[in-house]
Amino acid sequence: MNGEQWRFRPAQTSDAAACAPLIFASGVHEFRFFLGVPDEQSLAFLRFAFALDHGHFSWRRYYVACSPDGTVLSEMSAHGHRDTRLDDPYLAWIALRFFGPRQTPGILRRGAILGGELPAPERGQVLLANFATDTRMRGAGIFTALLAHALTSGWLRCAPGGQYVLDVRLDNIRARHLYERLGFVAQPRRRPPSARLPAGLISTRMVWSGQGMVALRAQAAPSDQLAGDWRAVCPVMPSAGASTAAQSWLGAIGARTAGIVRAFLCRTICSTAAKLFAWTLPQRPQHRWHHQEEEATFIHAIIWDATTLIGCQY
Repeated sequence: MNGEQWRFRPAQTSDAAACAPLIFASGVHEFRFFLGVPDEQSLAFLRFAFALDHGHFSWRRYYVACSPDGTVLSEMSAHGHRDTRLDDPYLAWIALRFFGPRQTPGILRRGAILGGELPAPERGQVLLANFATDTRMRGAGIFTALLAHALTSGWLRCAPGGQYVLDVRLDNIRARHLYERLGFVAQPRRRPPSARLPAGLISTRMVWSGQGMVALRAQAAPSDQLAGDWRAVCPVMPSAGASTAAQSWLGAIGARTAGIVRAFLCRTICSTAAKLFAWTLPQRPQHRWHHQEEEATFIHAIIWDATTLIGCQY
């Protein structure tokens, strides 16, 4: 099958069954660490989350490439800074709904660790993630064509002066070479990886410089060729001068400080709410205080993990 036969479109809720295995394949090791459940249960969770209207795995954030008969062959997702502000509390909510109260605290704890390695996009950035292609179509150029069409169709766009960024594992040499060929440039780490993160999940963040537009032009269909100045859809990565680096560090410190303050306030308020909620639970009189303390401790543990996850992302 050649590129002229591929069809590109935003994802739909009906794509959940087809996209869930591709999303899982885009980060098998990451999902196994994060969710800590058998693969089949992870796939079921991704189908559930994909069909929702909000969240990191929602169908609203995905773009797919299909065969003429409608079979999904490749997919990618895009996440803007404003889009991800409520992703963490929403993830905590859907994890609680799907996995229940026993598994959710551990998932949120591992999610906080993984989130430190795969941070949310900063202001002005669009994070590209969950790239995956059907094993039968790998090497055919479908991912490059999908990225090109996402840009030329206007589905993928960031503000003037913004950046497209992605994360790639250090041991995924093939993917990194592809991204470099498309114009992505690896960025220096701001801090060392967490000691609790498995070594195989250490990643690097890459920023699109826009220098790979020649490859994207070759993959775009004739009717989708980029017209005029390609900088209209692909902002150039700012130079790594001293002033830019200083601004970047100051912005990171400010965002981190704000995140710590938000997490502290959220923990204080929610901890009090948890105890009040536990007090209202009907229990036998002779064991009332004991059960209230258990419920408050359990609810507080969930909230603590959730707010830790929020604080790590901002």
